[in-house]
Amino acid sequence: DWKFKFIGPFENGFENKVQKFFQCNPDLKNKVFFLGAITDLKKLTAEYKKASVFVLSSKWESSGLVLVEAALNGCYLVTTNVGCINELNFNKNYCFIASNSQQGKQDEGRIIKEFVEELQSVIDGKDITSCMDERIEFYKKNFLMSHITDASFYKKFAGVKNVERFEK
Repeated sequence: DWKFKFIGPFENGFENKVQKFFQCNPDLKNKVFFLGAITDLKKLTAEYKKASVFVLSSKWESSGLVLVEAALNGCYLVTTNVGCINELNFNKNYCFIASNSQQGKQDEGRIIKEFVEELQSVIDGKDITSCMDERIEFYKKNFLMSHITDASFYKKFAGVKNVERFEK
């Protein structure tokens, strides 16, 4: 019994789209949730830990830190080819990356189809947990700040106050 949670800030007018979505799909009110932005790190981490799959459908991302956060919490990633995803996909079993066209312009219809097919595959029972511990260890070893650099650098120079977030 799958549930979909959409987390992130809403643009102006998005609430109207959510209301229209539920008017057209009233049977999904207990399966689809639009939570908005979650700025409390503990609450966001709790959502990551409850999730089996993390979906990022962005056309572009800078580093894609959200992908690292989701991966470190055990989520199987379904994403477009953005940010640090190629570094995170050490092994094809670690995540699903929708392909982009050769020109760099994304064919949205094809990408949507790839997302739907992959998510349906997961819903139908695709094994996404057999290498979860291996994935998490790989991500910890290669992406936690405590393994990459001295955390005091981030406290002093980058202004990051909650460095422990990156060290767990």
